[in-house]
Amino acid sequence: MAYDKAMPRAVIRIQERVGIPQWTAHDLRRTFATQLGETLNVDPVVIEKCLGHKMPKIMATYNKNEMLPQRKEALEKWSDLINNLVRL
Repeated sequence: MAYDKAMPRAVIRIQERVGIPQWTAHDLRRTFATQLGETLNVDPVVIEKCLGHKMPKIMATYNKNEMLPQRKEALEKWSDLINNLVRL
């Protein structure tokens, strides 16, 4: 069975056994982006960089900044948020 079909099927079987609603990797990306913006007040451009999205063409032409310090800070905030949730 090919990975592209086997992995989602395995996840669905686990979700059904455990009794949690179905979700996809894209749902996790969406939650990550939403929480960075709404809960952690991360700049939308930094969020896009964290997701690996490219900047719009004109912005990418003139701005070569990879925003590494800002991305690191955003990911540290995300890590702290998740760690606090796990401790509940």
